Amino acid sequence: MSFVKLKEVLRKTLHQKGLVQAAESGFICGQWEGVVKNLLGEKIQKQSKVVSFKNSELKVAVLNSSVKQELQLHSREIIESINQKLDSQKVKRIRFVE
Repeated sequence: MSFVKLKEVLRKTLHQKGLVQAAESGFICGQWEGVVKNLLGEKIQKQSKVVSFKNSELKVAVLNSSVKQELQLHSREIIESINQKLDSQKVKRIRFVE
């Protein structure tokens, strides 16, 4: 009997089902909370939420313009931190919506 790594089974299954992009998108969106909380604190993190990730753009809903401005000021750092966790350059920009 030979064993196959779970990572390989998941990768193969996601490819077969055409779910690679959806899984990748979910992972990227899931990184938002931790990265923002680490860089800007829990208060800002709780006032923003990822809406979607498509075409290298992370779309983020914010509660008000002051949160939007704060996040825009740090968007480059946020992008770099998320991409570092991914070990790739998938996120190229962030669009903030109120």
